[in-house]
Amino acid sequence: MRIDDRKNRILLEDAKNLVSKELGTNFASDEDYFRWFAEELGKNVGLLHRNGLSHNFLGTGHNITLDCRIVDLDSVSPLTSEKHRKKDAQDAAFLVSQLSPEDKAKHVSEWMNEPLARIFYKGYNRAFPTQERKSQSRFSTIK
Repeated sequence: MRIDDRKNRILLEDAKNLVSKELGTNFASDEDYFRWFAEELGKNVGLLHRNGLSHNFLGTGHNITLDCRIVDLDSVSPLTSEKHRKKDAQDAAFLVSQLSPEDKAKHVSEWMNEPLARIFYKGYNRAFPTQERKSQSRFSTIK
């Protein structure tokens, strides 16, 4: 989502106002909102995975609202493998990395180290810690 035309600017301001009212806070800048969005999406995807579910279409962008809700839940299915979990999370993290025009210009191999992708994984790991992922045996029988 590049915020460089009038319509997108209006949508961004509307999203910031909506979320500000819900949280009782105020975003000082677009980057503050993007950082909140990245961490919140990471948390939401982590919770989805922690509950054994996968969305499958998070990288398309149209299944995440500007107030960071995951929608179009008819595509949610059981999480069947570690590979599937990683792909679902990477799709969402890549989408987040595209919020910032500076990150968008990066090569695909570089996006994971960009600030918004790191913030996404911070939220993800809080909701679904690595130790918990390792201790769950649901993937151990899947080949």
